[in-house]
Amino acid sequence: MNLIFLGAPGVGKGTQSRFVSERLKIPAVSTGDIIRNIIKSGGIGAENLLNYINKGSLLPDEIVIKMVEDRVNLQDCKKGFLLDGFPRTIVQAKKLEEMKLNIDKVIEIKSDENIIYNRMMGRCICSGCGAVFNNLSEMRPKIDGICDICRSDLIRRTDDTKEIMSERLKAYDEQVTPLREHYMSVGKLFSVNGDGPFNETFKNILKILEI
Repeated sequence: MNLIFLGAPGVGKGTQSRFVSERLKIPAVSTGDIIRNIIKSGGIGAENLLNYINKGSLLPDEIVIKMVEDRVNLQDCKKGFLLDGFPRTIVQAKKLEEMKLNIDKVIEIKSDENIIYNRMMGRCICSGCGAVFNNLSEMRPKIDGICDICRSDLIRRTDDTKEIMSERLKAYDEQVTPLREHYMSVGKLFSVNGDGPFNETFKNILKILEI
């Protein structure tokens, strides 16, 4: 099964992607994770990517498309994948179709802006495996500051500030409308409310996937 998760930054796409990935036994391909791995490794283009992130700007299509194309061509994606954070524009959606990758369903997670802001204030990321936790929700780690999965330190993202989040939400709103209409026109778009507990959202996603 090939899936796409849409949603503004902070709605819980990463968490839900991990839940669904584990249930379906398919890799979750996150553009955010790819970008953070490049920055962490200090590889080619790391400084350029960091500049975009610190400004709260979305990356140019050509950069994101190349990263995703390289990832979905790996062997572990042959039986299915879940795209988290891609596509974000019609250009990216069209390019995905040119790759001859059939998308079964597109799920958009929606959440109130104030709830997103509050979640961002408690969000922390594992410095080792990239797992997402939240000190202000049921997703808090068992030990403060330590990842439940790999025991590495949890860190705050530099772009988790209200100012940068405001810019990211504005950019998302401007670009997602035509993308939403595109997938709605082909009967593949489904929406789920992400305001409640993460487990509740997960159950509703499984209903959409008919699992």
